[in-house]
Amino acid sequence: MQCSDELKAKFHTKGISLLDFYKKYLLESGLYPSLTNNAKEMASMFGSTYTFEQMFSTMKFTKSKLRSRISDAHLENVLVLASSDLSPDVQKLSQSKQHQVSQ
Repeated sequence: MQCSDELKAKFHTKGISLLDFYKKYLLESGLYPSLTNNAKEMASMFGSTYTFEQMFSTMKFTKSKLRSRISDAHLENVLVLASSDLSPDVQKLSQSKQHQVSQ
């Protein structure tokens, strides 16, 4: 990889992360398959550790001393929501409901 001036220039480009470099220039091109596989293994190892730490922090915050009576099923639901990439469309949801008129 060091013999390629093009790849060296792209690697030293500011604003591109190491994972983006591997995805954009090595994975798509099919060059250096063993290096790409090694990068995938390393990235997945740290990604799962980070996700675990995030979930543990969420669980610890949710099940604090003040909320110690929370059930395991409820805690599981909270963790599923916390790990989801989905975000609600509040505008669409509120338009489909009939609002109570105050008098």
